[in-house]
Amino acid sequence: MSSSSPNLLLVDGSEATRKMVERLLTKRVPEMRVSSCGSGAEALERLRQDRFDLISTALALPDQDGLSFVRGVRGLGNHHWTPIIVVSGDANWRGHDEGFAAGVTAFFDKSEGLNALVEFIHTYVERVGRPVARVLYVEDSPTAAMQVRQTLELDNLDVVHFMSAEDALLMLKGAGVGGPEGFDILVTDILLKGRMVGTDLVRVIRHELGYGPEEFPALLVTVEGSVPEEYARLLQSGANDIATKPLNVKEFTAQINTLVTLRRRFEARSRSGEHARPA
Repeated sequence: MSSSSPNLLLVDGSEATRKMVERLLTKRVPEMRVSSCGSGAEALERLRQDRFDLISTALALPDQDGLSFVRGVRGLGNHHWTPIIVVSGDANWRGHDEGFAAGVTAFFDKSEGLNALVEFIHTYVERVGRPVARVLYVEDSPTAAMQVRQTLELDNLDVVHFMSAEDALLMLKGAGVGGPEGFDILVTDILLKGRMVGTDLVRVIRHELGYGPEEFPALLVTVEGSVPEEYARLLQSGANDIATKPLNVKEFTAQINTLVTLRRRFEARSRSGEHARPA
């Protein structure tokens, strides 16, 4: 899909609303291609066949609720990272946490009007073609690192790789470019050459740098065969989840998707003032 011609799927039970939004979008973003569906089932069938850069859906659909539809989209396998905007007519709706957990990228209050919705969609159109998330990746095997980078970059993830925990930490502490604010997730192998292993890096991020598991999620990578007690010990370092080698690509990307969604939910709450980072 060319970034110069973004492709939107609009899902809404109201034909009048679909036509109005499509007309406004065509005027506001003439390079956008807009397809529309009147039900969740119809949209899911379309998504199985075609790839879209952005999806906008009503919270209430004729055949299912919008969150069920979002879960269906994420379960297809070909739209792991596609931004999904859910349009709700209830400004006081309290299901946002459930929505973010289901895979919603952003919510829009329908009471703000269709013109505002079009502008909101336009902000996401401008992101098409950019990496959907930035991954700090630590792995001391060049071969393994290359394979994982290729896998993640196919999903439009920006991967910054370090061979050691020490080098990654040096960058995070400000000796290089970036910092936790510049990344969405840490993915690190547990066994690393050098003084620090993956769990050491996570502990420093949690306790010394002060970034929590929602603000900077961490996924540990270990060899298959660890016992449950070992998993529990690893998670005590502050990691959010564990992936095992040999990596199952579908499961691995799903784990990353879940943690990036957690990070997005934290960002949304921070913007609303619920989790302002202390000065």
